[in-house]
Amino acid sequence: MNRVLLLASLLTGFAGNALAQNTLREPIKEFGVPRRSQVQIALPNRNRLIVVFNNWPELAANRNLDSLLRLFVGDLRLWRDSTGTRTDARRVLYSLDPQGQRTVRVTAFPAPTETYQFRNGEEPVQLKTMQDTLVIEKRLEPASRTTKPAFELPLNLRFYFLLNRVEDIETIARQGLNGEIDKAIQEARAYTSHDLFQPRYRSTYTPDPVLRHRWRVGGFNELSLGISPGVGVGVVRNQLYTALIGDLALFPGIGRLGARLGWHEYFFFQNQPDGPSRIVRNSFLNAGILFFKPWDKTHNRVNMGGVTLGYLIRRNGDYFEKATFRLAGTVNIFKWSKIEPELYWHGAFKKVYPGVRVNVGF
Repeated sequence: MNRVLLLASLLTGFAGNALAQNTLREPIKEFGVPRRSQVQIALPNRNRLIVVFNNWPELAANRNLDSLLRLFVGDLRLWRDSTGTRTDARRVLYSLDPQGQRTVRVTAFPAPTETYQFRNGEEPVQLKTMQDTLVIEKRLEPASRTTKPAFELPLNLRFYFLLNRVEDIETIARQGLNGEIDKAIQEARAYTSHDLFQPRYRSTYTPDPVLRHRWRVGGFNELSLGISPGVGVGVVRNQLYTALIGDLALFPGIGRLGARLGWHEYFFFQNQPDGPSRIVRNSFLNAGILFFKPWDKTHNRVNMGGVTLGYLIRRNGDYFEKATFRLAGTVNIFKWSKIEPELYWHGAFKKVYPGVRVNVGF
C-alpha cells in the first residue's frame, strides 16, 4: 500500500515541482477589491508573506502581526487535520473582527495530478506539490479611518501566507514577524520620491536584494502628465509617409478616460526628375481622449486606445488641401505599437478620404 508523505518544502532534485505562486514579482489580486498597497516578504523554505493594506498609517497602527499569529496557532490546534497526510491545497481565511470574534473558513483544492517519488527498497512516496494559502484578516472599525478616500476601500488588513502547508505557520509564529513589518515601515518613511504616508498613494514593496526595483508607487486618484514620443509609417491618398510624433498625455487616477495633445510631423518623399528626392513636411496639431483599463484591474495604468481630432497647421506640396482635418482611432496592438485608422477631409466634410498609420512609441 502506498504511503503518503507530506513534504514541507521542495525536495532536493525535485526543483521542477510547481508549487503555486513561487515568485515575489506578482502581487496579490483581491477579487472585487481595488488594488491596494502591498509588502512582500520572503520566508524560509520558499514560503512567503504578502501584507495587503489601504495605506501606511493603517499598517503602522496595526503592525503587531505576532499577536495575530499566536491567536491563530492556538485556534489551529483545535480544528486542524489529525492525519497529517493530505496532499490537496487549502485556502484558510481566518478573520478577526473589532469585537474579538474569530471565524475560520477552509476551502480545499484537490491536486489535479498525482506525483510520486520512488526510492530504492521503499514504497512510492506521494508528493504534495501545491501550496496552501493562509489569509489572516484583521477587520477595522469605521472610526479608525482617518481620511475618506474618493472611493470605498475595504476596512481590513490582510496577511497572505503562501505556505507549503498551513502547519508551517507554527514555526513562523515562534520566530516572529514584527521585525520584518517594522523594517518595511521604516523603508516607507525613508522613501524620498513621495510621502507614502499620504493616503492618496499606493505602493508595492519587495525587500529582495536580487530585484532591481523594490518599490512600485502609484496614486489612487492622482492625475499625471506624460510625454509620449514616437515614430510612424502611414499611407494617405496612395502616398507613403513617415511621421514624427510628440504627444503630451494626461493620465487619469481611478477614471478610465485621459486626454492627449500632440504635434505630428508628416514627411513625404517627392521624386525629382532631375535630382535627388525632396522631403516635403506637413504638420498636424491633434487633440483627443485616451481609454484605459478599469483602475482596479491593474497596478499600472494600461492604455487601450483613443480617438483624436487633428488640424493641418503647416502645409507644403499638394498632399493636403488647406483647412484639412484628421480623425483617427487608436488601437493598441502591442505594448509599444499602435495602429491608427484615419479619415481626412477638407472644410465641412468635403473630399473625405481614408488613411492608416502604424506607430511605435519610445
